[in-house]
Amino acid sequence: MSHHWRSPIPFAVVLALIGSTSCQPQHSSDAASSLDTPIEPAVIQQASTRQSEVGDRPTSSPSPGDRLSESTDSLGEEPSHEHSAVVYARHERPSSIIHTVTISPSSSVEIGVAVADDGLATVEQQAESVEAIAAINAGFFDPNNQQTTSHVIIDGEHGADPRDNDRLISNPNLAPYLAAILNRSEFRRLICDGQVVFNIAFHQESLPNSTCVLQDAVGGGPQLLPVLRSVEEGFLAYGDDGQVIRDAIGSLSPNARSAIGITETGAIVFAMAAQHPEVGDGTGLSLPDLADFLASIGVQSALNLDGGSSSGLFVEGTVYYGRFDPEGTPIERPVQSIVFVRPRASSQ
Repeated sequence: MSHHWRSPIPFAVVLALIGSTSCQPQHSSDAASSLDTPIEPAVIQQASTRQSEVGDRPTSSPSPGDRLSESTDSLGEEPSHEHSAVVYARHERPSSIIHTVTISPSSSVEIGVAVADDGLATVEQQAESVEAIAAINAGFFDPNNQQTTSHVIIDGEHGADPRDNDRLISNPNLAPYLAAILNRSEFRRLICDGQVVFNIAFHQESLPNSTCVLQDAVGGGPQLLPVLRSVEEGFLAYGDDGQVIRDAIGSLSPNARSAIGITETGAIVFAMAAQHPEVGDGTGLSLPDLADFLASIGVQSALNLDGGSSSGLFVEGTVYYGRFDPEGTPIERPVQSIVFVRPRASSQ
């Protein structure tokens, strides 16, 4: 599904509404986690402090009905983030506080992808570097060598290529899943017939038509909507007896999560599901619950992004974190890439 973007709101209106800005991963160098039973010890140690393709120890989680009921949704809370370009909302659930940013298809802003200049940087640092109004952490990476495990394309060129990561490509434990890993889904910005178009597609999937040119893309996965594709993208696997034998990022367990989605009207949604600070581990959302939440707010297509302690959402100078230490202090980890929104240059 592709979504077209138009920008009738004057640039000056958006620019005047920008607060103090900061800018998406050091992908989880927190390898010590509750999921740290290595099946893939050489790659992507994210686990419960950060999602990771390192330990497959699925745990049961409450049903979506239990997890997504009794919500308190609000707009414009303190600190307030609401204007014509970016609308912030806070959604309280029994197991998670979910922060969302909705970017209207009529706003005069641009959405893009950025990669940290020196390996890894915090979401805030990267947001500031591109003068973003809002930003969310994006692709997966290997914390041991700081190299990407997700495709990142900027201005039509590879900004980060997982095929260059030898610890990924040469890991024998990942060999059965490598084709799926290299074809995981990505969020794309294209130019089609002179218009900006956004969609979510597998990396090797063809562009919508011959007039389209791929400008930016960042991989994540799995696709959450319209269909959850954890198995097809190599995150989840079942044995012949129907039991889970691989859950690379703890997708069936609650954790901090980040995602990007597209609504029927073409609005872009950044969503970051945080743990409850006073509880910490055991809170957050599973991927099925994250998909259910996004569908409940009108998202039609959605992509999971890196999560755990990499999860972070920047909104006009405020950073919302996904994970907290035992004292309730937010955990901020450098990441490799972000998706950002900023005022559109007047010449565009």
